[in-house]
Amino acid sequence: MAEEMRSSEIQQAVELAAKTYGAVGVQATVLRGGVTGETYVYGWATKGTDPMTPKHKFRTASITKVATGIAAMLLQEQGVLRLEDPVSNYWGDQVQNPNHPGIPITIQSCLTHTSSIRTFLPGVSLSYVDMAEQLRKPESYTMAVPGEPAAWDYNNYVFALLGLAFERAAHLHLDVILNRGIWNKLGVDVALEAGELRDTRNIVTLYRADGRVGLSVAAQVAGRRSKFPGVDGSHYMGGLTASSEDMARMAAMLINRGTFGSQRILSPESVAMMQQIQFQVNNMFWQAQPLDYQEGMFSRPEIYYHTGNAYGAFNLLSYDPASGDGMVVMTSGAKGTQDLFGIYRVCSDICQVAYDVMRR
Repeated sequence: MAEEMRSSEIQQAVELAAKTYGAVGVQATVLRGGVTGETYVYGWATKGTDPMTPKHKFRTASITKVATGIAAMLLQEQGVLRLEDPVSNYWGDQVQNPNHPGIPITIQSCLTHTSSIRTFLPGVSLSYVDMAEQLRKPESYTMAVPGEPAAWDYNNYVFALLGLAFERAAHLHLDVILNRGIWNKLGVDVALEAGELRDTRNIVTLYRADGRVGLSVAAQVAGRRSKFPGVDGSHYMGGLTASSEDMARMAAMLINRGTFGSQRILSPESVAMMQQIQFQVNNMFWQAQPLDYQEGMFSRPEIYYHTGNAYGAFNLLSYDPASGDGMVVMTSGAKGTQDLFGIYRVCSDICQVAYDVMRR
């Protein structure tokens, strides 16, 4: 009975947050003590025709970057690369800040958003050829020193660069690296290009807060990987398509120092590297590799997390490393209002209730 009451509280929180911030659909999965728990849903995957279920897949947006970080650790453990390697090892000499010719732009500086490569507007080409041409231009770099905290600038473009670097180092598509290294072991159907999912029938339409379609199912299913690895990074900054439970399993692996059930996915050392705090950003959160960290969030001493925001999706993956409690929330169509920690309220309102319930 007590468990039913706790579940009811979380479901009520999901429904209240959805109605308060105007979400069309919500999917949320809890973790208790490092184990994935219930998934709660609200609303529509596609308005009027497809009710939201736990099986539906969202574009996770920037939560993709956590998977990219995992790929870096997998390849480092395999001896394919090292975090301290210059990205130019896999791209060529064009990836070098001309203002600091003696300081390489490393994989680690890209993971922590301190590459000193300029951010670029949406719509810029993410093909290897076009990116290589862009990165030859001196104006593609800031005056900041690569790897220094002062160089921090949240950079989607650089994660496309990283994905292509990993593919060129391993001679494999990033999806293949992740399928072999983590997704198959977690038992999930997840892909960086939605059209590569084994089952494409449960993809969520993304709606913007004004009701317009931000990204249709057809447009997502049209996303397919390039014929050869190292050619196109279009999906590597935010294209990971997964359910909240899929992402909760990924979080459970991190909570459990690299294991999921009986499967060893990463070494404890690799997980520690992903969680290693580097510096504070804007007197608010702390940058890890590439996770973020704050203290006091959701009334917990410490929380690792990553947000995602694209095409009307507002998403959050979070976990308390001490207790193993966590929460993954995916939403579509909500307002992007933020709380004092910089977290989307449609996600944080749900998480606050869930973390409070899990504490009892």
